[in-house]
Amino acid sequence: MKYCNRCKLSVNSTKKHCPLCYLDLTVTKDNECVDSYPDLDSDIILKSRYNFIFRLMLFISVVVATTCLFINLLTWSGLLWSLIIVLGIILSWEIVAFLILGKKNSGFKVVCNMIVLPLLLVAADLITGWHQWSVNIVMPLIISASTLTITIILYKKRTKWREYMIYQLIITINGFIPIILYLCGFIKKFWPVGTSLLYAVITIVGIWIFADKQLKNELQKRFHL
Repeated sequence: MKYCNRCKLSVNSTKKHCPLCYLDLTVTKDNECVDSYPDLDSDIILKSRYNFIFRLMLFISVVVATTCLFINLLTWSGLLWSLIIVLGIILSWEIVAFLILGKKNSGFKVVCNMIVLPLLLVAADLITGWHQWSVNIVMPLIISASTLTITIILYKKRTKWREYMIYQLIITINGFIPIILYLCGFIKKFWPVGTSLLYAVITIVGIWIFADKQLKNELQKRFHL
């Protein structure tokens, strides 16, 4: 273990100079220093490994996507199935980079995925001949699942209701979108639409009944009720 007399820190490194003030380090026993500086060499190695894994996975994703596209064009039968694989790869990266590694709070992640996921599935539906399963079934169910997810998050993090309530309301209001599309003729099946609408109404009523006075005042200020 080495020690910096100016910074008063022990440094677990093979370097001769302090990484903070660049003063020459002195060799000392481990028990002579109370404060310690992290092992810089191991941190750099760990970060380098993660960076390499990220680059490797990105390269593999590009290779798989381009290979599938090339095979699809060579064996063309009127169906661009390779784009479905590309959409799956994009969705996987979105889940890993945004949901797992993202630093945004959970409410923001749920709202963004409620928007991105249906768009990717609609694109897959268009590629496969537009059977409308993406808007008839998947979209309403994703909105309902997002509403349930944010409700659970809000219940577990009740001390942060101000932060998550706005996301709850955004998702709940989106629960009325499928019924609008149904009335306009874009959606043909009613039961997924009815499920989404019913759950949105129940959520709004539940928020208003179980909300305390402080929350109701906050909602009135935000939405000018």
